[in-house]
Amino acid sequence: MSLSTFPEGSRARFSRRGRHLASLFLALLAVVALTGCSLPGLSDRTARYALGPPGSSAHPADLALRVRMRLAVYHLGADVRRDGDDLTIRATADHLPHAVRALSLPAGLEMYTFPEGCGTSCEGPEVRDDTSLSPAPNEGALVRPVGHGAVRVVRVALPSRVVPASELTIRRVGPTLVVSAKEGSNAAKLLVADTPVVLGIGRTAVYVGAPRSTLELTLGGDLEAYEHARTLEDLLATPELGLPAPTIEPAPRDLLLTGFTLLLPLVLSIIYVGFVRRFDRAHPEPLGLVAITFVLGALSAELAGLAEWGFAKLSPWTNPQLLTFGGQAKALPLSTLGFALLVGVPEEGAKLLATLYATRRREFDEPVDGVVYGVVAALGFAAAENIVYFASGRVSATLVVGRAFTAIPVHVFLSGLWGYALGAKLVDKKYRILPWFLAAALLHGGYDAAMSTDSGFAIGLLVVLALAVSFVGVLRAALRHGPVSEATVLAARAERKVHAFGRRPVFPALALALPVLAAALLVVSAGWESTGATMRSPFTGPMILLVIVIGAVLWGLTSTLPLDAVVDRHGVTFAGAVRAFPDIDTTHVAGEYLEIASPRGDIEIGPGAREELETLAREIQDGRASSQGR
Repeated sequence: MSLSTFPEGSRARFSRRGRHLASLFLALLAVVALTGCSLPGLSDRTARYALGPPGSSAHPADLALRVRMRLAVYHLGADVRRDGDDLTIRATADHLPHAVRALSLPAGLEMYTFPEGCGTSCEGPEVRDDTSLSPAPNEGALVRPVGHGAVRVVRVALPSRVVPASELTIRRVGPTLVVSAKEGSNAAKLLVADTPVVLGIGRTAVYVGAPRSTLELTLGGDLEAYEHARTLEDLLATPELGLPAPTIEPAPRDLLLTGFTLLLPLVLSIIYVGFVRRFDRAHPEPLGLVAITFVLGALSAELAGLAEWGFAKLSPWTNPQLLTFGGQAKALPLSTLGFALLVGVPEEGAKLLATLYATRRREFDEPVDGVVYGVVAALGFAAAENIVYFASGRVSATLVVGRAFTAIPVHVFLSGLWGYALGAKLVDKKYRILPWFLAAALLHGGYDAAMSTDSGFAIGLLVVLALAVSFVGVLRAALRHGPVSEATVLAARAERKVHAFGRRPVFPALALALPVLAAALLVVSAGWESTGATMRSPFTGPMILLVIVIGAVLWGLTSTLPLDAVVDRHGVTFAGAVRAFPDIDTTHVAGEYLEIASPRGDIEIGPGAREELETLAREIQDGRASSQGR
């Protein structure tokens, strides 16, 4: 069927929706341009390693998994494939050199001696860069961090020997690693030499002095040293790779990957927009205003990003990631405050600014609109943010699932808090937004801090659960009101009788099933990636099935959310639909529902117990009688 066969009104709707979608896409492209994000698939390069047959002792069958583990230490996204005798790493042109360097590091510490006749005098003075010393032939130069941006350049003799991490006991203590050689190992023999040594990893010296069976590896004395120690510990926990030198080649374009990077964040956010709009079915917001708010939310991500970048550059103490002290649980209160002030306030503030246009329009006329536009701005923000994440992670299935079921809902729940306050001001002009905004910023900080802390995942999930319960609460409270008028505002100040309806056991069951299904999808996605991320993977079918089931659960949540019917001096309100008493013709209890006939449109309230429905019907009849007598 061609477009010309549709009625004129349908063609206009299609045209408007097309313009809205095009605007959303162009806004996201603007975000990409502003952030300087390097899109995968356009200018990729490959590093090809020539290996022996799969399963050989030099290169085990799980080599691709080992490579992914090593790249994960440095948060480097790359496609890793092993085809017969070749291992191929594909990444963007700016990321590939870092990936190759990470894969060249040994799974252990490199032990050097000083050049002949040099001794400890080979360690230079503190400098702010590593260009003060050029090594002589058969020598190398390592950089020893001493804190606050200063380093010492250390001359070492080549070649080095590797002390395997598998022969060491490694324990992180604050900004240092305490390393002990296992009894009877070759490392125990290496660490009892008579001459001073230098231990390093890559170009970084972590110990200079006499070898001992137990050493303290230092990475500087400042706040950044904690994070460096954490990274080094993770690096030494990865297995040996033993890769040969790679061949670097340009990669053919992968426009499908580029398209997924740009479109998938938009699709995920639009799905959540549809999810939230189902709660506003009585008076849905105009699609054009929703699209504008979404675009403003996407652009606000750049504003928040600039603020966070400025804070991080200002001082180590204004870099929230460093305030975790290397992911230590005891730093959680400080890191929560840091993330709240340095991430929560800028991001929630940027999203709040993105709603200001909508809140000044006449369509913003009921309390639930505050929740809707707050959430839509958050979803635009999340779409722009996810482009950056998906680009750096090359649209990894586990990354997509993790962001879809943690980061995006968290943005939704947080913005729903201050969004509720925006709408509540329609009913009460004195209602304050600031407490709700600060609560959202603090919870935002708590979630980010927990997810950046070792063993903090459970705390992060508790924050998400608290946010989900809060979101349901404010959504129900907002839907106890409909479009605001002078009569409804006056009625809201007087006594209001509230009756709760809904399938109470079903909604909590679906809400609990959702994280379980999401966790299962995450596990299956990891299996899908480990088997090559192809349609031939045995995990493909279960993954598709889980996605369908999760979609059904999300739809079920919107259909079973417990809602309240409210009776006041003006009339009855249910799910944002208001009927004044003079506009009600009849009420009738039919099964689990109360049917209200009105020339302004019928309302069906429920499901609920018959006794509760009959009580509500009597209150409506009494209100009608009172309104006729006034």
